[in-house]
Amino acid sequence: MQKIYLSLLLICAVYYSNAQWSSNTSENLKANVMPSSDIVTVGTSDGRTYIVSYTPFEGSYYLRLQLLDDNGTKLLGDSGVLVSPKYSGTATYVFTACVDTSDNIIIGYQYQRGGILRTVASKITPKGKFLWGAWGIELGVGLSPSVAALSNGDVAVAWSNDNLINYQKLTADGNIAWATPKEISSPSGVTRPQVVTLTDSSFGVVYQQKKGFFSSILYEQRFDNNGDAMWTEPKKLTEYITAVFHSYSVLSSGDITYIGYYANPANQNNFVGYVQKVNGNGVLPWGLSGSSFADYSGNFDPYFFDVNIAFDKANDRVWAVSTMSDFNQFNYGIAVQKYDGASGAKMLGDNGKTVFAISPSSERQVGDLSVCDNGPLFIFHDITNKLYATGLDTSGNFIWSGIKTEIGSTTNEKGRYGFTQVRHNQAVAVWQENKDTEDFAYAQNINCDGTTGGNILPASLTSFTGSLNNRIVTLAWQTRTEINNKGFQVQRSADGHNFSTINFVSTKASNGNSTGLIEYTITDQKPFNGNNYYRLAQEDKDGKLNYSNIIIIKNNGTFSMRMNAVYPNPSHDIVNIYVEAVLTDNVNFIVTDASGKIVKRINASLTNGNNNIQISIGALAAGNYFIKLISKNSYENSVQHFIKY
Repeated sequence: MQKIYLSLLLICAVYYSNAQWSSNTSENLKANVMPSSDIVTVGTSDGRTYIVSYTPFEGSYYLRLQLLDDNGTKLLGDSGVLVSPKYSGTATYVFTACVDTSDNIIIGYQYQRGGILRTVASKITPKGKFLWGAWGIELGVGLSPSVAALSNGDVAVAWSNDNLINYQKLTADGNIAWATPKEISSPSGVTRPQVVTLTDSSFGVVYQQKKGFFSSILYEQRFDNNGDAMWTEPKKLTEYITAVFHSYSVLSSGDITYIGYYANPANQNNFVGYVQKVNGNGVLPWGLSGSSFADYSGNFDPYFFDVNIAFDKANDRVWAVSTMSDFNQFNYGIAVQKYDGASGAKMLGDNGKTVFAISPSSERQVGDLSVCDNGPLFIFHDITNKLYATGLDTSGNFIWSGIKTEIGSTTNEKGRYGFTQVRHNQAVAVWQENKDTEDFAYAQNINCDGTTGGNILPASLTSFTGSLNNRIVTLAWQTRTEINNKGFQVQRSADGHNFSTINFVSTKASNGNSTGLIEYTITDQKPFNGNNYYRLAQEDKDGKLNYSNIIIIKNNGTFSMRMNAVYPNPSHDIVNIYVEAVLTDNVNFIVTDASGKIVKRINASLTNGNNNIQISIGALAAGNYFIKLISKNSYENSVQHFIKY
């Protein structure tokens, strides 16, 4: 019998591709190994960051989902998970996402069937489990859906359908509330809905009534739990013309809606920024068009674009940031404004606070606005395409010694920006960039003190190593300090992406705290054949996990069998498993879904040489699955992944 011997490979303290935040802003964190064509970014309540992106594939586009924890660890593998096997067609379209109170993500998107775009909603847990099925829930013909999680756990969705807007409600478990979608219409047509969550399971829809191909007027209507209009007539939010095909900054607090927008006032040749407030009864306490961003007079009257807003709830203040330009729109700058939440009075003067003057360096704010220590935090790029962040105090003054922090130092063109709200003293910027031959999604954290990166483990890890002897892996690590440490989950993976906990090592530190060197060791008696990827998940006393670097141990002693491929992939009815063996043996194939639940077991006999095992998957629901091969000696071979459509 032929034997194949390969030498042991030991890699100590090497970062794998899902490493955490880096201070090297010329590299940043690549959020997904799959190319990106469009991005939506959503932050969770505990500081994690969802990244939804379109990925081009054979002339079509598919949505993929990634989740980063607050250390920048990719929790859904290097390639994320496929949101749906349905493709959007040969182009990408507007899609949106939000999170519910359990930090599940709800994604509103569209797919193409028979040349017609159809609106779909999907709900996925932070662990990548599909709560509304792998295909999502189809809601009707149309595109550009907006989604909002309601206070009772339901989800409201509104989307454009020709010259009207349809809206529908889904219960928390994915049932459609109304037999047919309801609609908003007007004689001149409506478009671009944006749904906001209000109290008592009601919701609002901010939308645009068309006045021409490029122009519109902003409106809002409120709907109760039954989908019935709460106001006799939709509320007109401005007297002025706004740009159609443009989403404005919208947020809610209780029964109040705030809208940041820019418009072209009558008899003026420039764009002016505004913030509007809408009360629950439809009253506009800040005036028919809201409170203006600035009130310049004289010869200098800059244009204002993209007024992004954030709410400082603790002080009842609304912050706004806007990009300004000169008359020719050649040079740009950035200004901020702060409003009294009750009166709408401008608190930084009639013209706001200029952060970066209009100049040839052309700083332009991008992404959402965040708030840290009651002051604004935002990202921007300049004419070189470098990406920066800056933080201001409550008076709009710089608080960082360097004024700004570079978070993307390359000069490639960037776009599709996202910026999360501050959680755990940091916000996360996400953008699309071509650093080589294709566009990818990149991410970088920014702390409230203007620094980037951060420690991987609250338990300061000085080393993490592994060795192999007689097919047994020994793992060893040291800590220099520990703070409120419960212990370490020892996690293993066959592919470097999908980890499971194989053991737990309690802290040796007194009450979880130490300031001296502590050493730990543990053995893995049954490693996989082939590559074994190990990492530590340090667990705080409050249950929060922080991940170490990944090390790789190759267990290639006397090789008996190897699962090399699963095809076709994706598949609908049958998958073939290609196994290479050097002996005759009976084995088990274990099929699990994306949550780790076993859905199928298959017994098979292998012969010496190449084996093709065929498995029926027709009874499985559409989604992501994993196949594991276990031989009679209980050694688990590398896991293979496939998609059922």
